Amino acid sequence: MLKRCRLFKDTTSCRSIEGKWLFLSVFGASLVIILHSVSGQNLCGYPNAPNPSFFEVFENETQGYVIGLLGVYGNNSEVTLTQKNSNEYVGFNSTTRQVYLLQDLQPWIDSLPDPKRYLPMDLSIACTVIAMPSQKETTIKVSVDVVDINNKAPLFINTPYATNVSELTPVGHVIYTQIEASDDDYSFPNNFVFYTIEKSSYSDYLTIPNKYEGSVILAQPLDYRQVTSFAVTILAQDQGEIPGALNSSATFWVHVIDEDNLNPEFSGNPYSAEVLYTANVGTVLNIEPNAIEAVDQDLGINSPVFYSIDYGSDGYFAIENSTGVVSTSKRLIKGQQFFMLIKATETPNMDRYTLTSLHVSVKGFNDNAPTFDLSEYAIDAMENLPVGSTVLRVSATDPDGDNLVYSLKGEEQVTDFAMTEGGLLQTTQKLDFSEQASYELVTQVTDGTYTDEATIKISIIKTNSKNPVFGESVYSFNASRGDDALVGKVSAYDPAGAALTYELVGYQEYFKVNGEGEIYTRQNSEELVQSQYYLSVMACNHNNESLGEQPRCSVAQVVVMLPKLIAGTAEPSGPSMEDQTLIIIILAVVAGVMLVAVVMLATFLIRQSRNSTAVDKGGIPPALHQSPKGTVYKQQGIHHNGVVNGSGEFLETVPGTANTDLEHQADNTSNQSDQPFNTGSMEHLYKDRNRNKVAPAVGNGAVHGSDNHADANRHKKRVTIGGAEEVDDWGGEHPQTDTQIETMLDPNVSVEPLEHAYDNALPVNKMKPELTIYF
Repeated sequence: MLKRCRLFKDTTSCRSIEGKWLFLSVFGASLVIILHSVSGQNLCGYPNAPNPSFFEVFENETQGYVIGLLGVYGNNSEVTLTQKNSNEYVGFNSTTRQVYLLQDLQPWIDSLPDPKRYLPMDLSIACTVIAMPSQKETTIKVSVDVVDINNKAPLFINTPYATNVSELTPVGHVIYTQIEASDDDYSFPNNFVFYTIEKSSYSDYLTIPNKYEGSVILAQPLDYRQVTSFAVTILAQDQGEIPGALNSSATFWVHVIDEDNLNPEFSGNPYSAEVLYTANVGTVLNIEPNAIEAVDQDLGINSPVFYSIDYGSDGYFAIENSTGVVSTSKRLIKGQQFFMLIKATETPNMDRYTLTSLHVSVKGFNDNAPTFDLSEYAIDAMENLPVGSTVLRVSATDPDGDNLVYSLKGEEQVTDFAMTEGGLLQTTQKLDFSEQASYELVTQVTDGTYTDEATIKISIIKTNSKNPVFGESVYSFNASRGDDALVGKVSAYDPAGAALTYELVGYQEYFKVNGEGEIYTRQNSEELVQSQYYLSVMACNHNNESLGEQPRCSVAQVVVMLPKLIAGTAEPSGPSMEDQTLIIIILAVVAGVMLVAVVMLATFLIRQSRNSTAVDKGGIPPALHQSPKGTVYKQQGIHHNGVVNGSGEFLETVPGTANTDLEHQADNTSNQSDQPFNTGSMEHLYKDRNRNKVAPAVGNGAVHGSDNHADANRHKKRVTIGGAEEVDDWGGEHPQTDTQIETMLDPNVSVEPLEHAYDNALPVNKMKPELTIYF
């Protein structure tokens, strides 16, 4: 049994504890212990517990830098904090609770091959509640991470960079792949590098398409003659943000390789030379403008050149293959001219060559002076000639065949004209008749030793800038009809005083005009049937047309009025009397033919009207008399498809029915008469036979035409209904379409459809629906 005791000074009082009190005591003690425990744990607590307390520090911080404070809830009077492990770079002050650096971080970070493997740095801090010394201590984890700052620029490796590139390398080809840079910053994006080419004079030749790789591509074609080598600057830049991006540069050299892709080139082109006809064999020509020489345009290769005469020497000249020196190889003749092709070929690549021309003139001794063809030249020049126009070509001859050079004497004082060395006189300024109407120049020709002169006289022609003027704008003349009769005269003048010509516009077949402006009729005046004619007369100035000036013209209107023609007095062209008689006869014949046609048409219409009247009165339709198929034949015992034609009976075919079988019967029956039945009695016969009608006997819904069933007074008539036409009970034809048309029949008339065998000559799909009608 438990007892509860109290201590009173020197005595102790104890008594037994009942069960419920025992429970309460135990519960209270436990609660006190739990509260003390929780209180101790809260005092050693910190934010984000139980996770490690995390701190960051930049890599460039130095010794003593306070990284942060450990945020334990209990103060120094409530808890005791003790660092349990040691760290070379991070320390903890238990009093101030500061986490700080024990030494500079940068040297240590730079010495690590991979700083991320050593980070973060960890400390263990033990926390003990002072009021509960016996309670287990709490361990607080402190984690310190070092933040990389972008303090290292990218560094190029494998420098220097250089490559050799052929000038024939195509654009877009990769010429270099070895450019590479590294960044010692250990975190992204501080160590993420991209490459660019710095803008410069030669940067357009190259490009880096993928800036994150160091592959260089040719962007423009190379030509060794333009550039033999060049350098560009490659930039490597990281993408750091703190404190900012850093870059470094490297030089990339490109050496262009010259390829043998160009032909050699002559230094002077074309060449010329003169040689005396008395020159000895082997005489070297003095060639202008310089000695023959060709060089390989591929300067980096500079292949040797081989010279030859390709054409035109005719054996008179030879060329030294390695130097290009040309010399005579035969005796020459005075006045000879040679036009040669000189070929320069690279060795050993014979596919590379070039050609030039060499003109050699064989001269004699200069014993004679040149002479102008004319001693005086006289020309006209329009004042509106463009500057640079050639107005004259002078020429001279030299018996010695020397080259001649032409010029103007005192040409420094001549301002409006100039002479070329070839003898062309050209304008150098705009000419003006009002300022100077003529020029007199002196031209010279020389062969280098002797000279000749000639005079040039130039007359300036004033440009006609105005049109001719008529005295009147409209002329009106009263004239009579007659051949070559004067109608009237028009008059115009030219403001510049030039002569004028006249030209008639319109009705030239009736009228004409001469150079004085006089208008006449032509020799066909009998055709002038009108009383008025409207003409146009054009006056033009053609004075300077030979000098290239366009004629200037004006137009005046002319009204020619003639007497009116009186019937019987004029003789205009028209049909003769014989022609008129013929026309009247033709018209009479046409009228007669039309009259006969009208009479025939009227007769036809009257007959048609009478026939229609006969039908209305119960007669036989006219179609029965007109159609060949309406002919009635006397049949003798013809059997057809179950229908018997008795002796003396008549089978009538109606237009629109198929009567082919009947025609065949007529051909095949020997006792059948071919003579047509007298159709004139058909109407009487029809009336007699229908006077006493007997209703046909009906068997199985059909009427059978046989000798056993036929009544003596009963006669048969077949009417076909369907196809393209319909036949009524009188046998008349009526046009119809494919639609059904109701046919009115006599009540005493019996109808049965024909068997298909009746028209077995027709295809099934073309059979006509038919009915056989008996009455």
